[in-house]
Amino acid sequence: MYTPAVPEVDLVHLARLARLDLPPEEASRLETDCRRVLDMAASVQKLDTASVQPLVHAMESVPPLRPDEPKPSLPREEAVKGAPAFQDGFFLVPKIKD
Repeated sequence: MYTPAVPEVDLVHLARLARLDLPPEEASRLETDCRRVLDMAASVQKLDTASVQPLVHAMESVPPLRPDEPKPSLPREEAVKGAPAFQDGFFLVPKIKD
């Protein structure tokens, strides 16, 4: 159900701004989908949430982390094995800026 509280969505205009080729039949289908999403969001906004405590995190507990212990690093020969270019102890990368 489309309600006046939900703004109109001009998908053809949005597609043009995003430089997308949006056929009219697909624009019509997407407009229907967008209206349904906006209607759902509008119905959620109508809910009384005054008694709901805000969430700080989606999970109530912090996930366990492994201890941070120093370990030997990867040998240089192993680290550069998959590198496309390597010279004098450094990875060679394409020049980005002059």
